[in-house]
Amino acid sequence: MLVPDEYMNCCTPVLYADDAYLIIKRKTQDEMVQIAEEIVANMSLYLENLNLIVNATKTNFITFEPRGSDESTELFLCDCKLERLDSTKFLGMIIDKNLSWQPHIVQLTSKLRKGIFIIKQLAQTVSYSLLLKSYYAFVNSHLSYGALLWGGASKERINWLFVLQKCAIRILTTSYYLSSCRGTFKTMKILTVVIYLSDNNVCNK
Repeated sequence: MLVPDEYMNCCTPVLYADDAYLIIKRKTQDEMVQIAEEIVANMSLYLENLNLIVNATKTNFITFEPRGSDESTELFLCDCKLERLDSTKFLGMIIDKNLSWQPHIVQLTSKLRKGIFIIKQLAQTVSYSLLLKSYYAFVNSHLSYGALLWGGASKERINWLFVLQKCAIRILTTSYYLSSCRGTFKTMKILTVVIYLSDNNVCNK
């Protein structure tokens, strides 16, 4: 077991493959830093007894805080200052310190653009049936993955994704690039990203 029993009430471990995350909640910054350093130090000793070594240079942390906060938090492991991140990647999701999801939306936008380019190239040679499958593979899969989390992003950022989704739909139907897609979504029985988030009770800010 990675986390000793005595620390299970102090933090929540999240484990996946060879990655380990410890989630620590405290009311004040000082209290959080104190318990975090204690847990990290004792975890290091615990792992050493199992002939495992924590690489301090690859160990980092992120503090979730309100926008505009300028609190400076420092954590140390064996006299080595741990790197503080503004965002971190976990299971393909980019989680930022303000939970604005902007870095993730930027990454998602890039993936959608690449998917749209692939669909546009395929549209010249493959059947509609195969093209529709390509849409679900290269566009819809990205829009649905983790949506219950990043769906809390601002309406402006969600709209970036909606614009790209409409672009992909117009390619599928060989429609004019400025034509309305409202009826097309209904005909194709494809949910817009906005409706998908609404149906899953994800409220945009």
